[in-house]
Amino acid sequence: MSDSAIDRALDGDSQAWSHVCEIFGPIVYVQARKQGLQADDAADIVQNVFMAVAKNTHKYVRGQNSGNFAAWIHVIARNKIHDHFRQLKRGIPAVGGTTANHQLVQVPSSNGGAHAIEEKMELSDFKRRLIDHIRPEFDQGVWESFWRTSVGAESPDDVAREIGVTVWAVYKARARVTARLKEIFSGDV
Repeated sequence: MSDSAIDRALDGDSQAWSHVCEIFGPIVYVQARKQGLQADDAADIVQNVFMAVAKNTHKYVRGQNSGNFAAWIHVIARNKIHDHFRQLKRGIPAVGGTTANHQLVQVPSSNGGAHAIEEKMELSDFKRRLIDHIRPEFDQGVWESFWRTSVGAESPDDVAREIGVTVWAVYKARARVTARLKEIFSGDV
């Protein structure tokens, strides 16, 4: 995501804002799930993060706030997740008393396997949307070289021969797309 798109979103452009939420929302969601939040709570965190971002756009100054927008959102998400756990610790008195409530909060989730599978599915859906998002940035030959060698596990020699380019061009194309994906995942978008 370009700096200008982020600037437009922060200046109130609704289309740019939707784009920011589409890109960073799943990242915040996965961050919350990795911290142990249930799906509904993680979705609430996403909403809380973007409400905080919207209310505090004046506080974001490029070059400050740990250097970039993704880092700023990460910090806000981390704080919202901590707030969530602090509220849980305060607890709402449960039927059976406060002692029973504290004991229930300490019980680990028993759906470890199901949770792990669900988390992988959420992450793979996020990656698919991310790939769909960056696809238009590359011409057909570059994309085909990346896709067939990285996802399709085809030999670079075979791909080069079939699409009529050098093997070096296939490696270079794959490296360009991979670098863009790494750039997005590292938060330098």
